[in-house]
Amino acid sequence: MPPSGMFRGTITDYGDYDQCLSISEPIRTQYCLIDLAMPMPKPQPKHHNYFHKTIGLLPEKFSRHNGSTIYEYLEKYSSIFYYANFEMAICMPNTCNRHDLENILKDY
Repeated sequence: MPPSGMFRGTITDYGDYDQCLSISEPIRTQYCLIDLAMPMPKPQPKHHNYFHKTIGLLPEKFSRHNGSTIYEYLEKYSSIFYYANFEMAICMPNTCNRHDLENILKDY
């Protein structure tokens, strides 16, 4: 993290497909595509768009400083994550399944 494409204007990281599938010894591999989304308050508010502040990200008793902290900045601009997903790929042994992949990703 961050995805390698982020610095080229995208939020994707597809990795090396050919390199992954060329591995055959000592294990066989599979190329897995992953769609990730930021955990945002649900449901998305009606009439919400990119320019609306996302309510509910910061605790009610959070000490406010007129938008000067990184947390307040993220709260103000986080609504983009209602509309954007991260895509990435991972090379895994072909014996792994979806459950194994979810266990790996929860550590991130």
